[in-house]
Amino acid sequence: MIRSADSLRRALVVAGLVLSAAMVVRAQVGGDQLNLLARGWMWAARGELVPYGNPLSSGGNGPGALTTVLAGAPLFAWMDHRAPVVLTWLAHLAAFLLLDRSLARHLSAGERLAFVALYWLNPWRLEPSAFLWNPNYLFLAGAVHLATAFGSRERPRFGLSAAHVLALGLAFQLHPGTLLLAALSGLLWWRGYFRPHWGGVAAGALVALATLAPWLAAARAHPEILAAAQGFPFRGLAYLFPLVKGMLYLVRYPSLALNSQTTRFDFTESFGAATDRFLAPFASAALAVAGVLSVLAALAALWVFFRGRRPFVRWSSGGRPEPGRDWLEGYAALAFVGA
Repeated sequence: MIRSADSLRRALVVAGLVLSAAMVVRAQVGGDQLNLLARGWMWAARGELVPYGNPLSSGGNGPGALTTVLAGAPLFAWMDHRAPVVLTWLAHLAAFLLLDRSLARHLSAGERLAFVALYWLNPWRLEPSAFLWNPNYLFLAGAVHLATAFGSRERPRFGLSAAHVLALGLAFQLHPGTLLLAALSGLLWWRGYFRPHWGGVAAGALVALATLAPWLAAARAHPEILAAAQGFPFRGLAYLFPLVKGMLYLVRYPSLALNSQTTRFDFTESFGAATDRFLAPFASAALAVAGVLSVLAALAALWVFFRGRRPFVRWSSGGRPEPGRDWLEGYAALAFVGA
């Protein structure tokens, strides 16, 4: 039974990888992608390293040159708009392998199979693996965050602490949503789930700051690239809908309640316009039903998970029958609190 579950799990991992690769081949570009590709092209073709990221909705640009590096480095090997997407595809593979390695000894064969289905084959992950966009790199940052914190759950380790902080510093150059991971790190340390090596923390922070040197020089010369958030600190907490919407993603991500851009079905190329008029509405209706049912299943799972659980309980490996598993459950609970 265990052997058959492992064989099926490996087959599904390969299937997900192939499906993502097919999507990479068909990757298209829009406004955000052209913005990133322009930065990459300026570096690969003209040797100009743009030291800041995409424009932010609050004004200014994202800090750091990492956006340019990730979009431009693959163009040195292949001057094609899909080249940076291949790097995203590889980043998603690395994230899965890192997560699977961290979870392997603490989940049953059936649970590892469920993880492949709910994470690796999830459309919410498949789609970001196959087009160029800053948040799509955060899957790897999140995996590094979990793996380094998990490896430091019992004693401080210099290398893991350095990698943990460096991952946060680099990911913040890509998307401000990294603040969620930073908040989670603070909660993990406070509750004893993460035992940082302060020398490693300092080393990771110094390296992360060093990567910002070109951006700091550019910001001094051109202050307009600095982010200029409007309003007042924590303004987002004053608006209920965005806050609730963000929390609801905890239910939506493991479900098939996909966004409208992902579910615009068009079968005309394969079956013709006449068949598309029947297939597209049928597919949309089927997915709507699957979305509702899967959201209800996710809500039920969360109810079982959080029932009687106190997310702020301190963690200790002493006297626990499954300390690694218990840690992972606490990590998940604190991640919700951090969000």
